[in-house]
Amino acid sequence: MNPIRAVALPCAVALALLCGCGYQYRFDQAVEDERNRRWEQAYQRWHALVEYGEAHHFADGELAALHYNFGRAAGATCRFDEAERELLQAAELDVRSNGPIYKTYAELSSLNFDQKKYAASIGYAKKSLAATDPENVTPWSLAVFLDEYAVALDETGNATEAADARQRALTIRQQHPGSKPIWVVTARAPYGTQCPEVTQP
Repeated sequence: MNPIRAVALPCAVALALLCGCGYQYRFDQAVEDERNRRWEQAYQRWHALVEYGEAHHFADGELAALHYNFGRAAGATCRFDEAERELLQAAELDVRSNGPIYKTYAELSSLNFDQKKYAASIGYAKKSLAATDPENVTPWSLAVFLDEYAVALDETGNATEAADARQRALTIRQQHPGSKPIWVVTARAPYGTQCPEVTQP
């Protein structure tokens, strides 16, 4: 439901970067850091890439992807306020660029879920589900997201809605028995589990 988002650069920008600062290399390194669960390094790389994209006036869709990826890394490393700001910025840019906003709302839902902010998680989950294009997500990933949504509903006393979400997830799995995720490690950011170590004085 919510993997890393790539950035498709215009040809002129891509050529300039290829000849200059190694942008694509840095982007690939950030992705590799996430895949290898080096979240603090990923956080630093995505931060630098966001600053670069803004300084060089990347298009809204490209900036949305960078803010989205940076927000995920910020949340994984326990910078929750920064994570939410970055993901909300990505959502705003998604609106302007007609981007995949369902991914951004899904991340915001998971970010709040992992902080046990279930009401906020539900709000973002509903936005994500309303914006989801079934053609662009794997059935497996949608079912997993619905499982998490159901837990949040249970935690807030919405048992009927929770049961409906679970039934929807079950139906999806029954209709697609051979469905497997096309993403594994990078799909669900481990929010709040990769806090940087604090050195004691």
